[in-house]
Amino acid sequence: MIDESVYTEPNPSLWRVIRADLRAMTRLAEKPLTLGSAINVLALPSTCAILIFRLAQRAHRTHLRPISRVLYFANVVLFGADIAPGADIAPGLSIGHPVGMKITNNVTIGPRVVLTSNVGISPGLAKRGQPGHVLVGSDVVFFHSSTVLGAVTIGDGAVIGTATTITRNVPAEAVMVGTPPRQVSDRASMPCADADAEWRHTWHTERAGESPTASAEARLASDASPAATT
Repeated sequence: MIDESVYTEPNPSLWRVIRADLRAMTRLAEKPLTLGSAINVLALPSTCAILIFRLAQRAHRTHLRPISRVLYFANVVLFGADIAPGADIAPGLSIGHPVGMKITNNVTIGPRVVLTSNVGISPGLAKRGQPGHVLVGSDVVFFHSSTVLGAVTIGDGAVIGTATTITRNVPAEAVMVGTPPRQVSDRASMPCADADAEWRHTWHTERAGESPTASAEARLASDASPAATT
């Protein structure tokens, strides 16, 4: 049983973050989190890419930038996962296939997000705290070759369909497809809604009044404040 507070704490320990990621990967593989399933999942390229990113992210945050760059390059060369160490990705990340993954700096991603394969998320040239920062809520699913470009906010529980390019804000629970993107339904109306709801229920029990997107926005504002930059 994982401590759910790892999803809301501003700076959880590296071990707790990795444990949440392993839980996410075992959920993606539709296996319970046991020692055996964790060992099997550890052998997946996607899991290795996530672990290298977490080490690079922690090195980046502790100002060990040369180490973070070495780990970043290793991830690109070994697994094709171009995930910037400066990307703010919350615990519970799961990746289907790491090859072709592209996530730049100035991106904030909430907990329990699923990236299937060849997903790209980039705000362009904007800096943190300025217009152009990408904010992705919790429990969002990105399907194959989906792309986020520009200053957008994607609400909690949204689903981004295959080969969909997002260039504007996406409401919570919306299912977006096509380029230009259009909302075809909400997540509760999908054909697999019952199975999806059961799968999401096993992740966590949301506490009343809490919004992972709001907490991500608060962290973003805190990082952009003058006190945080001194």
